[in-house]
Amino acid sequence: MTIKKPNILVIGSSNMDLIIEVPKLPKPGETIGSGTFFKKYGGKGANQAIAAQRAGGKTTFVTSLGQDQHGHELLAHYQREGLDTQFIKTSEKPTGVALINVSTENAQNSIAVASGANLDLTWDRYEMATICENQDYIIIQNEIPLNSIEELLKNAPKQIKIVYNPAPFFNISIEALRKVYILIINESEAEEIFKLDKVSTSDPELIKQISSLDIPKVVITMGAIGCYYWEKGDEKIGHIKGNKVNPKDTTGAGDTFCGYLTVCLAEGRDLEESIKISNLAASISILKIGAQESIPFRKDILENN
Repeated sequence: MTIKKPNILVIGSSNMDLIIEVPKLPKPGETIGSGTFFKKYGGKGANQAIAAQRAGGKTTFVTSLGQDQHGHELLAHYQREGLDTQFIKTSEKPTGVALINVSTENAQNSIAVASGANLDLTWDRYEMATICENQDYIIIQNEIPLNSIEELLKNAPKQIKIVYNPAPFFNISIEALRKVYILIINESEAEEIFKLDKVSTSDPELIKQISSLDIPKVVITMGAIGCYYWEKGDEKIGHIKGNKVNPKDTTGAGDTFCGYLTVCLAEGRDLEESIKISNLAASISILKIGAQESIPFRKDILENN
């Protein structure tokens, strides 16, 4: 059976990732030698767009690039991946850059980002109302200006389902959050949003807080523990176990999850099945260095699902 490709619009950041693989992450003031350098394509928006494209979506990517070598490289890369790049604009600011340390000891990372051109990704400059037409789902994250996110949530056509991944975390109004169809957050983001000391499925306060947002679907990613999930009307929170792997680099795993989850839901799969598939995709993505190179293709994930 041929499945119609869903129209996925991703609005978000583009970065060039400058990565050093080191024996362990440096502490403040500490220098760690014996590193290995990599230059990779990154940015949460771009990661999620490529994940959605490789998962089988017909993906349009809206981003802002500098008029520099990094920007030229990234645009050519997006076009090779098959993304619709017609709405990408350039900025006088430099292309966003992320400086990433990855530990060979445990695959954990530390990241510093210079947003650059991503700061020019605004609702008015991009005529977002026109871009949003004829889309099934919109994916957004937090590496673009807060006012851009709030404008999108306020003005996006009501029939379009919005997937929001508020990472890196900053506060957004509860009223804006209520425009979201799927909220995808990690453990620390859940603690911030719901004002909890620790996330637990047995905590009645968590269900109370989630219910009060009136968001149809909420997914909390918990790393190796797996995912907690809740749908409007549920009296309890579900749990899906993670897949055990030996990670090489966890950068981009959450973005891979977001892209795959959106496409699976857009194709009509239920939330539980979609999470299982997305968990698998994310676990495969951490077996290689680099956020985008490691994102698996649909044929490797969905052939037998």
